[in-house]
Amino acid sequence: MFLAERSLWRGPHRSIRVNSSGHILTGFGLACLWWAMALITVPEKAVRLARAIASDISLYNEDRIRDSIEEDTFFDSLAEELEEGRTLYRSRIDPALDQSTNYYDRALVDVILCSTGHIKSNIW
Repeated sequence: MFLAERSLWRGPHRSIRVNSSGHILTGFGLACLWWAMALITVPEKAVRLARAIASDISLYNEDRIRDSIEEDTFFDSLAEELEEGRTLYRSRIDPALDQSTNYYDRALVDVILCSTGHIKSNIW
């Protein structure tokens, strides 16, 4: 038996419990770690996270990105989305890694701006 277990949900066939270490326990055993995700300290993982966030921004704002590139207003037009992405990125990585690198900014250039090089603009 685990100390300090709390029941989160009980269904007809299984129950989900959380022990004092924050592990989710089910009828099938340990499911995953819970409560807090560890901050990313490995540079390669930080790069992957930055690129994934930039990719999501690109995917959900294709028309706005194209228009802003044509009008040379990329950073102004997408300021809210870019800042939201930066906030998410910073919340997931170690502050020392964030201060010593520019992975998020590089991801914006590599993933979004480099892929829009075919768009006619005064930027290029």
